[in-house]
Amino acid sequence: MGLHSKVTPVNEDRPVTECGIRVSWLCSWAKVVEQDLGPDATTGEVCAQLVIPSTSSKRCRYVDIIEPENVGSPHYFISHTWSWRFAMLVEVVAQRLQHEPDSFVWLDICAINQNKYEDKGELQLDDISHLASVVRKAKTTLFCLDEEGKTLTRIWCLFEIWHTVKAKGPAGLEILAYKMPDLKQLFEGLDVSRAAASLESDRVRILAEIAADIGHTQLSLGIKEALVASAEHEAQQALSLDASTSAAHDDATALRAAKACNKATNVMLAAGKYNMAEKYSSKQYALYGRLLGPEHPDTLESKHFIALSLNFQGKHAEAEGKLRQVIELQQKVLGPEHFLTIRSMSNLAVTMGEQGRHAEAEGVQRQVLELMQKTLGYEHPDTLACMVGLAASLGRQGKLTEAEAMEQQLLTSRQKVLGPEHPDTISIMSNLARTVGQQGRHDRAGVMQQQVLELMQKVLGPEHPSTLTGMNNLAGTLGQLGKFSEAEAIQRQVLELQQKVQGVEHPLTLLSMSNLASTLHQQGKFVEAETMQRQ
Repeated sequence: MGLHSKVTPVNEDRPVTECGIRVSWLCSWAKVVEQDLGPDATTGEVCAQLVIPSTSSKRCRYVDIIEPENVGSPHYFISHTWSWRFAMLVEVVAQRLQHEPDSFVWLDICAINQNKYEDKGELQLDDISHLASVVRKAKTTLFCLDEEGKTLTRIWCLFEIWHTVKAKGPAGLEILAYKMPDLKQLFEGLDVSRAAASLESDRVRILAEIAADIGHTQLSLGIKEALVASAEHEAQQALSLDASTSAAHDDATALRAAKACNKATNVMLAAGKYNMAEKYSSKQYALYGRLLGPEHPDTLESKHFIALSLNFQGKHAEAEGKLRQVIELQQKVLGPEHFLTIRSMSNLAVTMGEQGRHAEAEGVQRQVLELMQKTLGYEHPDTLACMVGLAASLGRQGKLTEAEAMEQQLLTSRQKVLGPEHPDTISIMSNLARTVGQQGRHDRAGVMQQQVLELMQKVLGPEHPSTLTGMNNLAGTLGQLGKFSEAEAIQRQVLELQQKVQGVEHPLTLLSMSNLASTLHQQGKFVEAETMQRQ
C-alpha cells in the first residue's frame, strides 16, 4: 500500500535530518491515501492505518521504503497537528509549493519511525531528539494552522515555532491555512504551559526544556510576536512581488498578495494591532477590487475587515459608513439572509453601540437575531452570540430586568449545548453576574463571580486575560460590599500577574493600578494610593 516499489528498506542509513520527501511524490501519495482511507482521514489515522502497517514487519521509517529519488534534504519543515484531515494538510502545502514540485518537505509521519520497539525504543527517541536540527536545516517552517486552531494548543507545534524563530527569526516561519480560525480567542488563550501532547512524558520534557531556556510566559509572548512578524513578512514580500510584476498584469501574483494580506489582517486583528490590520485589509481590498471587481464577495469581505479595523481604533463613524456600504452591496449580491450579510449587520450594531446609540443598536440586533434564528436555528453559536450583544445593549439602556432574563436564557442554552465549563458558557455567566450586580444585588453577584473565577482558573488558567478580568470584577464587587481589604488583596494579585503577562505599560495593567489606588484610598492609605496614581 503506497507509492513505493519495495518493502525492503532502502534509505535506512539516511539521517533523520535528510529525510525530506519530494512534494510531487507527496501529492501522488495523498491520492492513494484518499482512495484507501477516504477524504476525511486525519493524519493520525493515516499513520495508524497506513504508515505503521506498511513498515511494521521491518520496524523501519516510512521514508525508508520510498524510492531514493523521492527522498532528499528538506527545504521545508511541516509543522501540523495530527487531528487535521490529511487531504487538507497536503492541499495547503501543495498550493503553497505549486511552483516547487521538486522541493523536499519534512513530514514527521514519514521521517520518524512510528513503530513501537520492544528492544530498541531508543531509535524513535533518537529521531525525535534531532527535531530541532531538522527545523534549523530547513529554510522555512510551514506552520499549518487548522480551522479550529488546534496547532496553537499542541506542545510539539509550539516547540517547532520556538526552534524556528531561534534559528532563523520570524522570516523563517510561514503560516499556511485553508480557513483562518478565530485567532483572537486563540491569541488571548495562548499559554505554552497548558499546551497538550499525546504523551505526557513529551509534554513534561519539552516544558522543562523551555523553562530552562526562555520560560513559558516569555515563549507564549514570543510565539505571538513571531506569528505577527511572519504574517507581515509574507505580506510585504507578496506585495513587493506584485508591484514588480504589475505591468505584466500577473493575476496569479496579485491573488497571492491578496491572500497574504488577508492572512496578515486576521493575525493583526487577533494581536490587537489594529492600525496594521487596517493597512493590510486596505491592500487586500484594492487587490481584490482590481482582480474581481467592486461587488465580488471577497472584495466586500475585505472592506468589512477595513471597517472592523477602524472600529477597533475608535474611528466608529468611519467604520459605520463602510459597513453600511458593505451591507447594501451584500444584500444586493448575496441576499439579505446570507450569513455574511447578517454578520455585517451584527457588526454595524456593535459600531452603533460604541457611539452610544444603544436604542438603534438594539433595533438592528433584534433584526439580526430574527434572521439568525430563521437561517441558523435557535441554539447555533452565532445566534447565541447575537443574543449576548442584544443583552448588553439592553443593559446599557438600563433595561436590566430584560437583560438578566436574556442572559439567564443564554446561560441555560450554553450549558446545554456547550457544557458548563466551555469558555463561552463561563463568559455569559460573568455577564449575568455583572447585570445582577448592577441591580444592587452585590451579595448574589459576588457568589456568581467567585464561581466564574474558579471556572476560569480551571479552564483558561490563572494568567489568562479573561481570568484576570474575572478577578478584577470580583474585587470590584467586594469593594461595593465594603470588603476593601479582600478587594485589595485580589487587586494586588491581578496587578502582579498583568505586569508579568501583559507588561507594565499595557492599558489593562494601568487600569488595574488605578483600581488598586482607588481601593487603597477607600481604606485611608492615601500616600500609597497617590504614589500608585502617579505611576
